[in-house]
Amino acid sequence: DCPVPHVATRLHSDSDLKEIFVDAVRRATPAGTHVLLFPPLFLNDELPKAIEEASGCTVAECLATTEPTAGLRLHTAIVKTLEPLCDVFWMSEIKSKVSRKRVEAIYGCKRGSQDWEELKGERFVLATGKFFGGGISLGFDEIREKVFGLPVFSDRQTCVQRRVQLDWNSNEFCDAQPWATLGVGVDSRWRPVDRTGRPVYENLVACGSVIGGIDYAKAGMGLGFMAYSGRQCALVG
Repeated sequence: DCPVPHVATRLHSDSDLKEIFVDAVRRATPAGTHVLLFPPLFLNDELPKAIEEASGCTVAECLATTEPTAGLRLHTAIVKTLEPLCDVFWMSEIKSKVSRKRVEAIYGCKRGSQDWEELKGERFVLATGKFFGGGISLGFDEIREKVFGLPVFSDRQTCVQRRVQLDWNSNEFCDAQPWATLGVGVDSRWRPVDRTGRPVYENLVACGSVIGGIDYAKAGMGLGFMAYSGRQCALVG
């Protein structure tokens, strides 16, 4: 009954929960089962392989559910679509170069390399996701947007910088989660805003779950918002 993105986020950040989850699946799998079908919980091959080894079954993943978790199959499909159209960089770390009101470039260090590459552009789209994608860091103390250091909000007015600002006691796990609403705020042109509601950079827009203010899983919004906001970022020019 727990929203899928909540479970997915924890599975990819909590090694103890991974072990508990794999063992629970093994014990719950009836004898004679050949295939286990999961909602989109996986973003790499590590977890499904562990389940396959423990259960002796083939693990398959639904392409999508009503909840906004990309999942391994959709992630793979997106990459295969993009690669013939543009250069796709697999970065282990990203930094930004900014002026007072504009993003000038981003710098990425490819996996397995120590060399930084500069990527310049007239406009930039922030589509890094939230906790599952790595766009928002929910550290032990600090909460931050990882590429540009943008302010993080739980709603339109409340800027959140520390974990202690969140209420961790009032909700059951299945209820809407305060931490799940975290993300950047945007204006009517999808530009991330500062604490006063003004755009931080005139040539930066944001789309997808990196945008805060709502628990997408609990609201049942699905991947539609991700597609809609991405299209709107393209249309604003």
